[in-house]
Amino acid sequence: MSPWIGFRPGSADHLPEGLQRGLAILARKERKGDVSVSELVDPVQISILRRRYDYQSEPEEMIWALLGKAVHLVIEKGMGKNELGEETLTTSLDGVTVEGTPDLWDETTVTDFKTTSVWSAMDQAGPKPEWKTQLNLYAVLLREHGFPIESGQVIVLYRDWRPREQQKYAWYPRQRLVVMPVTLLTAKAGRADLLERVERWKMARERTDDGLAEDFPCTEEETWGGRRCESYCPARMVCRQLVGRGGSVGLSGLAEIRT
Repeated sequence: MSPWIGFRPGSADHLPEGLQRGLAILARKERKGDVSVSELVDPVQISILRRRYDYQSEPEEMIWALLGKAVHLVIEKGMGKNELGEETLTTSLDGVTVEGTPDLWDETTVTDFKTTSVWSAMDQAGPKPEWKTQLNLYAVLLREHGFPIESGQVIVLYRDWRPREQQKYAWYPRQRLVVMPVTLLTAKAGRADLLERVERWKMARERTDDGLAEDFPCTEEETWGGRRCESYCPARMVCRQLVGRGGSVGLSGLAEIRT
C-alpha cells in the first residue's frame, strides 16, 4: 500500500488528539517485503492501484480496526512457549520478497482471527474463499521457515452478535466466537499457488491504469455484485474499470497521483 498521508481535512477534528495519534500509528505499516500476503489475496487490480496512489481516510473507517488490533494484542500476550504469533515472515520467489504476518501458529496448526459483522454470515456457510487463501499462503511462509503445518482454522469474532437474534434468523451464528476449520493445500500445491500469484502481481504492476482494467479486471464475485465498488473498495476513486461501468474517477480518497 502507498503511504497514508493523513485524515481527510476536518474529518478528525472532533476526536481527542490522543485517539487521532493512535489511529495514525495504526494506519502506517512498516514494509519488510515487496508484496504482502494480503495484497496477493486481494484482486490484483485493487492491490496495484493502492500501491500507485497515496491515500487519506476518514477516522470512522479505522475505528473497527481497533477491535481487530485488540484481539491480536491479546493473542500476543497469551502465547505459550511452543507458539508463534504476530511475527512477520518473508520468503523470496522469482526475485520478489513476499511478507506475511500469521496471527498464530500452535505446534502444527495455523490460525487466523477475523472480526466482522454478523450480517456477513448471511450467505456464508463456512470460511470465505479469501480467508482460506490467506491461511494457505501463511502456511507456505511458516513451512518455509521450518514450522510444521498439519491443519488450519479461522476463528471469527462477530462484533455485533446478539443472543436474541438467533430466534429470528435460521442462518444466524450460534455463538459470538465461531471456529471454522480450513482444509489446507499440500506444501507443493500451496507454494505453486503463491508463485502463480506473485507472477500475476508482477505482470499487473507493469500495466497502466487502463491496462489493469483491461487485462486484470475484478470479477463480479470480487466486486460483490458491484457493491464493493460503491463504497468499500479503497481504489474506487481511481479505478478505470469503474469508469467503464458508468462510475466516476476522483482523488478525494486516494490523493496525489504519483508521477
